[in-house]
Amino acid sequence: MSEATVLPIPGAGCAPFVLLDDARAEGAVPARLFRDPVEVLRADDAADIPRLLDAVEAAAARGLHAAGYLAYESGKGLAPAWRGAAPAATGSPLGWFALFERVERIAADAVLGAAPPSGGELDRRRRARRAACRL
Repeated sequence: MSEATVLPIPGAGCAPFVLLDDARAEGAVPARLFRDPVEVLRADDAADIPRLLDAVEAAAARGLHAAGYLAYESGKGLAPAWRGAAPAATGSPLGWFALFERVERIAADAVLGAAPPSGGELDRRRRARRAACRL
């Protein structure tokens, strides 16, 4: 990542991204930034978890990178006896993965310097980013 690069700012209308950062003060490995997904996969109930994981595995076999999460409650989807259990009432998916063609590696010491600013400057950048995402 060049020094002029700024990490994406989350906002409505912008493509999802995933930043995996090793927050250790010493000995941290490079962060990984995944952006511009080619597909987004999600599972909203436990019965969908096996299909979600199969889709992630198939994407990896095609050479794509997968980044996302499984909620604790998604474990019910891995045990057949629990697959009929009611979904969590969080409003969030039990599993969410985006598929990416590439990953950027960012030096650990550059992540903090590339983080978005706070306060008024953050609001200004968010408005500019939203406008750019709508183009």
